[in-house]
Amino acid sequence: MQTSKRTALAFDLAQLLFSTPSTTRKRTMAQDSDDKFYDRADAYIQLANTQFEDAELAEVSASFMYAFARYTAWLSSQEFSSGKDMQAAKAKTMAFFTKQFQAMLEENFDDYIENFETYQE
Repeated sequence: MQTSKRTALAFDLAQLLFSTPSTTRKRTMAQDSDDKFYDRADAYIQLANTQFEDAELAEVSASFMYAFARYTAWLSSQEFSSGKDMQAAKAKTMAFFTKQFQAMLEENFDDYIENFETYQE
């Protein structure tokens, strides 16, 4: 990774990890900062949907979650200069990503509850 890109990524990740943004039910921090947020999310969902020909729903979901966890660990590693530094920030980093995932999951559960019949057509 080029130094300038790594520096920008490290700055973005540091802002995410160490600032105290407000999170609401309707808009997560990532959504607030990026106009292409939903386009990327839809692309990942479309990719996951192509896997149903060869796998069950639960298998695709497990692979999707594992990929997200693996990518998040890699992304987080870009902020640190050593494994020791990464270990020191592990609890705070994991709490941040867990909180963000929970907010997004709650938002989507509420959306599906409110629109269940429409989405199941």
